[in-house]
Amino acid sequence: MMGLGINMMVQKAGSALNRPVNAATGAKYLAGDDDVDFSLPGHFPLEWQRTYSSRDERTEGMFGRGWSVLYEVCLERTPDNPDENCMTYVSPMGRRIDLQAVEPGSGFYSPVRGWQCGAANRATGLSAVMTACTGCLKRTRSAHSVGG
Repeated sequence: MMGLGINMMVQKAGSALNRPVNAATGAKYLAGDDDVDFSLPGHFPLEWQRTYSSRDERTEGMFGRGWSVLYEVCLERTPDNPDENCMTYVSPMGRRIDLQAVEPGSGFYSPVRGWQCGAANRATGLSAVMTACTGCLKRTRSAHSVGG
């Protein structure tokens, strides 16, 4: 009887590895090596990988609710904040992070998160530039207009 119980536990643990669910949040997350859609080698290699998170409630993405790619980040004005210089960073997985206010012509750097954010001249139509370092030489730079 004891052997049957241990066997059942081993089978359950093995099947849980194939279902990437965060036990703390209940979110399902797909972003393994098997989930890479395609990669293009070269001087500037491109690896295209969709990720899925059941906690990502955005619906306006390229692939529908819960699906996103690394290049689908945005900066938007923080909702319900009267200071127009306060921005919210929306990560590739849909996580919303409120940033400190950035005056035009200034910026800030967060060494913990590896982010650099600066506000440019609004006369050019450019609201903010976000640079995120995700690895040794992997850097994502994105520019966002006032509309997002």
